[in-house]
Amino acid sequence: MEEITQADATAYGLELPDGWTLWKRVPMGSDLVEWLLIGVYTVLGWRVEIVADLSAPYTGPSAVNVTPGDGDAESDGVTLDVLRAVPLGDARKVLSEWSARVIAAVTPERGPLPLPESVTTPHDYAVVAAAYVALVNAGERRPIHRMAESSGASRNTISARVRRARDRQYIVQTGTGAKLRAELSARAIEILNEQEK
Repeated sequence: MEEITQADATAYGLELPDGWTLWKRVPMGSDLVEWLLIGVYTVLGWRVEIVADLSAPYTGPSAVNVTPGDGDAESDGVTLDVLRAVPLGDARKVLSEWSARVIAAVTPERGPLPLPESVTTPHDYAVVAAAYVALVNAGERRPIHRMAESSGASRNTISARVRRARDRQYIVQTGTGAKLRAELSARAIEILNEQEK
């Protein structure tokens, strides 16, 4: 059993698109909070609810619920026409624009560390490596995308910086694909610790 409650998106500084709401799900016996974005559409008289679990290992909807609307629904039940009219393209567009923003707002601890504007020194590369490693190990599916969004730099620029940090052996990759894990190398840790002194 789990508890699902609607959250006030504006309390996090978010003004979601019309029809979309933020929800918090807490599995019973767990302290883990899972965040959901839920969009509601009316399709040929049916109420269509598109659910996106923001902690899922993919972007896009995780469920589509179709229920009778306010009496205008077809009498033949959910038909192929209704399913074809479900606005999945619109939902994917909303989710691609809002998922990372919502996660950054509701779980700032999972957000990227601040990045230097220009990356030229060993310390700069160690900071880039630390930000990347923190996101990967927090389960972020698109760490480079998140770093680019938060810093204002392009994904190509961030990707090149992460690649150079890896080439300098500041990042130790310990997995691939869905099981991607990363660690800071001893050298990167040493550089970061020196700067703090």
